[in-house]
Amino acid sequence: MVKYSNTINLRVTTTDCLFGSLIRKIFKTISDDDNAIADEVTMLEYPLGDYMHCNTPWRDIDHVLMPIMMEVHAHWILGHFDLNKKYLNIYNSYGFRIKDRQLLEDVQAFVVVIPHLLVNIGFWKSNLVDGKERIEPLDVNIIQHLPQQQNGFDCGIFVIEFAKHIINQTIESMPNPLDCSTARINLATQLFKHGFDKQRNGYDTDHDNVARKVRKARRLKRGN
Repeated sequence: MVKYSNTINLRVTTTDCLFGSLIRKIFKTISDDDNAIADEVTMLEYPLGDYMHCNTPWRDIDHVLMPIMMEVHAHWILGHFDLNKKYLNIYNSYGFRIKDRQLLEDVQAFVVVIPHLLVNIGFWKSNLVDGKERIEPLDVNIIQHLPQQQNGFDCGIFVIEFAKHIINQTIESMPNPLDCSTARINLATQLFKHGFDKQRNGYDTDHDNVARKVRKARRLKRGN
């Protein structure tokens, strides 16, 4: 929607589930190893726009939408990283089961590692406190009064709907309650139309929009 819509004004990109796995892996070692991020090449490729197909470098956008699978609970939430405000906004559709305290504990890896990541690649600068380099964690804002799922399996479609309303700047008018069946039908219809339009009008493949060094790395991975 961001790539092809003429009505979306936000400069935004996204991540995938591997990004969250790498964040958690680095968080467990970063306090003891300053090179934990520098040694994780794939992690560095995300904000540079070199890993995911058709992604945008974080230097050129204001918002990153992150699907986050909670580490303890089998539950998807949406992280909305505002680069200008240095906030991580959290959207949770299961508030009566997953409490704010649990959310704060789970996303601690993201609020610590992301600033280190951006300092490491030169997008942000660290602060000097008493002559020592200090990288401040992100502030966390848990969004309240959101539509809530009524079962234990609709979190995925809620994450997608939260993201759609964020990029269209309509989150405050999001339907409540959310009709998940209609949302799934609408999503399938949009994906079908998108694929049909690409076939009818012609398009450049995602492969053409990925950096050459990333394509080479992927070929090597597939070869292994």
